[in-house]
Amino acid sequence: MVRLVAVGRATLQTGLPLNVTLAADIAGTGLSNQRPNLASDPRAGVSGTQWLNPAAFAVPTAGKFGNLGAYAIFGPRLKTEMLRCRSHFRSASM
Repeated sequence: MVRLVAVGRATLQTGLPLNVTLAADIAGTGLSNQRPNLASDPRAGVSGTQWLNPAAFAVPTAGKFGNLGAYAIFGPRLKTEMLRCRSHFRSASM
């Protein structure tokens, strides 16, 4: 008799929040690290190790703040799976 036992575990985790900012003072407040406008889907056209599409962000009009909220975009997700199989053999006694 052969018995096969499979035991598994999966881990799913959202990515960490990202805060996309501009280095310049566009709004005229005297402070840098202001947020850009979100012009399109930041994940469109990305692959491999590139997480965000830079063309998805636009510099706001001078004197205005961008429309992208703080930590509104999340980094890549984590997905791990582990599967372990064991087999048990029982020999026939004579």
